[in-house]
Amino acid sequence: PFKDIRVRQALNMAIDKETYLKSYLAGDGAMVGYPYPPNKAWAKFYTPLEEMPKTPQLPGSVATVPELFKYNPERAKQLLKEAGYPNGFKAKVQMQNSTTAVDQMSIIKDYLSKVGVELTLATMETGAYNAMDVAQTHEEMWFGSARGVWAPHEQLTTKRASYSNDAIIDDPYYEEVAKSIARDIIKSPANYFKTMKAEGVYELESAWAVWMPVGYTYAVWWPWVENYYGINWTGWANTVDWYKGIWINQDLKKSMGY
Repeated sequence: PFKDIRVRQALNMAIDKETYLKSYLAGDGAMVGYPYPPNKAWAKFYTPLEEMPKTPQLPGSVATVPELFKYNPERAKQLLKEAGYPNGFKAKVQMQNSTTAVDQMSIIKDYLSKVGVELTLATMETGAYNAMDVAQTHEEMWFGSARGVWAPHEQLTTKRASYSNDAIIDDPYYEEVAKSIARDIIKSPANYFKTMKAEGVYELESAWAVWMPVGYTYAVWWPWVENYYGINWTGWANTVDWYKGIWINQDLKKSMGY
């Protein structure tokens, strides 16, 4: 069923994401946090919901991106019916056996059950889950956090054969995006940002995942930790090099009673 964009879009409409954001995340998050986060560093990539296209852009698409974030179970049922699943369907979801994952997926399961989609949650130990994840051997559905969003020019989440391409997407559109990146990223950065901005909208409307609101994370440090501004990771290569620039202001620390 997941090959039909109507099914994928229906699954998104079947979940009350606004309530999830306000209740489960206590409002401490962003409605759209993928494929680009809504902060200043990503402003040239990110498109706010209110600025998204007002009509569907993809072949076979019946919904716009804003509609995928608006709770509409009746529309979801209609789309499932049109796709050939008037009574819904059953699916297995492989996931880690952590309390947080089970809590989040249980909420999603409850919403989807109301449109006839019955999920079986298959929890796995971390080692087995990671092996399945890297090998992309999940049987049907997979639950976890998106990866690779830190390097949009590498197309880690959409490139064929990429281990971060969890939906196993094989779409010629992204090959054209790759050509544009190679051509423009240095010589025509304005065109590069334009391409990536459009790619973000395309990816969301494709609905290869159920896009859930993303909770904020925080970095906290003592005031005497100098030259540190919240970094916690700089990529796979030279991951800890940023430690070298941090130092402890011993006088400030002592003056504060520590």
